[in-house]
Amino acid sequence: MNLEQTTDLYASILRQLLPVGGYDPSPSTEALSVDVYAHAKLFAQADLDAKRILSVLEAIPQELINEYELEYGLPLKCTVNASRTVEERLQILNWVRTSRNVLNRAYLEQLLAIFGVVLIDIVKFKPLLCTAACDSPVNTEQLRYKVFLRLQYPMNADMSCIVENYLPGYLRIEWMIDMPWGDWILNPGVTVNANGIAHYTAYKTNQREYYDSYANFDLTAAIVRSLHDSDMQQWQAVIDACNELTKVDTWFFDNVNERVIYIFDLNTVSKYLYRSPDNGQYYNATIDAVNAVVCSRWYNQCYIEKETIRNQYLDLDWCGYDISSGMKLCSQIQVESIPNTNYDPNLVENRYISYEAIAQKIISNASSSNEAISLLAETYLEAVANSIFYADESKQFVKPSDLIGQFEPNKTLRI
Repeated sequence: MNLEQTTDLYASILRQLLPVGGYDPSPSTEALSVDVYAHAKLFAQADLDAKRILSVLEAIPQELINEYELEYGLPLKCTVNASRTVEERLQILNWVRTSRNVLNRAYLEQLLAIFGVVLIDIVKFKPLLCTAACDSPVNTEQLRYKVFLRLQYPMNADMSCIVENYLPGYLRIEWMIDMPWGDWILNPGVTVNANGIAHYTAYKTNQREYYDSYANFDLTAAIVRSLHDSDMQQWQAVIDACNELTKVDTWFFDNVNERVIYIFDLNTVSKYLYRSPDNGQYYNATIDAVNAVVCSRWYNQCYIEKETIRNQYLDLDWCGYDISSGMKLCSQIQVESIPNTNYDPNLVENRYISYEAIAQKIISNASSSNEAISLLAETYLEAVANSIFYADESKQFVKPSDLIGQFEPNKTLRI
């Protein structure tokens, strides 16, 4: 509209505002008409000037933000400007100016976002049909004007205020806050198969819905962890595995390098040799050592050398024997230590079995034909698998973190 048209519009409005009975509002009243027209022209000119200014402004000036908010009915109810920055207030202003107030998901998401509320889902219920059976329930979720909102936790806004002021009154609006999903909770009853694979089941909930899941975990790494524990090292299943792998009964654990160390003896000499003190020769039997000495004494002496090749020094036992019969004549045994002339460090070496090899041996022993070895190995595997339930984390050889990577992709929503 031009200036003249706008002036006429304002003049018409001003006449309508005149007190009833005090003035003649008709345009034919000359004095009053001139006065009204003069005021209307000022309003019209200001209106047109303001529109020209606003038409060239690309954004709302911060200096005019209060006036703009007043014009558009801001700040929104259920909120205050005290907690908002100027940029946030401008964003709300622009949204109000451009929004068409169409009740759809996009509008709801934008509206709720202003109040810091995240919309997860909208559930619209099917309307009751006039063709439904006469005995069908009517007070059910089949309501034309009911909408259910799922909102994300945390939700600090006043939803009742928002629904009352910004959503259509003809709708029945209900909402629920989705609590965050909790951690995975393990179910009891872990099973372990013959290949050392432990099967775990678990669930988690957001206090409304449940996810169920499972994980199959190879216990090899967990058994390796268990071999660092001094209590677990004493289990017979561990001892059986180490004895079978090393072929000896003397070995010790090296936790730093995750291995068992044992001594390998390259010497094939028998474990015990008997030496005559007179001629220095070795015999496999005590009587042979005694009878090899020709003398007139009733008994002679012999040394019993133990572990001849492994030790640099020997503990030698000696006692008297009858020359003719070889019978011991005394119960007294004297022990002395002498250098071992047979000691050869080149014939002795340390060998190693890794903890991983021991773990695999324990797993294979679970299928052993020896029932005792098999039962002990199975018991050990079950103890390692169930260690995840221990309160002491140092005794948890299976960690919850080992299973999370499987629980998430394997989860299914409980129906």
